[in-house]
Amino acid sequence: MNQTWGKDGPLANAKKSFLNGLARLKERKNEIFNEETLPALKPIKDIQITSELKKADSTHPLEAVVRVRIRVSKDSGHVKVFWFSLHDMKWTVTRCAMEPWESDHPPKVQIERLETEQFVEQVQACFTQ
Repeated sequence: MNQTWGKDGPLANAKKSFLNGLARLKERKNEIFNEETLPALKPIKDIQITSELKKADSTHPLEAVVRVRIRVSKDSGHVKVFWFSLHDMKWTVTRCAMEPWESDHPPKVQIERLETEQFVEQVQACFTQ
């Protein structure tokens, strides 16, 4: 891989760009995901953001997943998932969804898909700056 792309080639730049976007998202997480934008999740205890970069195929060298885990209690919360693809060296949100809360207890609140889609533009902005 390093022979094809070189150390500072497009793949390395794409990873760096993604990590920079992820850092901006983490800085803005409380501004984007809060009790005003998600009133059903009062009170929000904390927000955790995790990500995963994957090598896909030769036409789409990198894809990424970002999970935003919004905790409202020890056993309950909400998870938003954003999938990214790399096109022309730019990260683009290709789809979004919800995931079940990973706990023995079901989430106390169900957030509709429409409420997830409202965040796409704000999340995308973190990766296009």
